[in-house]
Amino acid sequence: MKIIRFLKQNKEAFGNLHDDNHVTLLEGDIATGFSDTGALATVEKILAPILPTDILCIGLNYKRHATETGVLPP
Repeated sequence: MKIIRFLKQNKEAFGNLHDDNHVTLLEGDIATGFSDTGALATVEKILAPILPTDILCIGLNYKRHATETGVLPP
């Protein structure tokens, strides 16, 4: 099953993307699991797979930048 997150009538929905590119609507959620309803879905816009709750960055992710700032690389 290829799960996609998309907009359907301006609401978020999950669907199963089939090999021939048609999408069927899924019931359930990521935590409890999905089941395919078999109902065809009209995809208005494909969304990112998940919404990030946190974006973690490290400012010294390469040696030259760490040297430029005078800090030891992590």
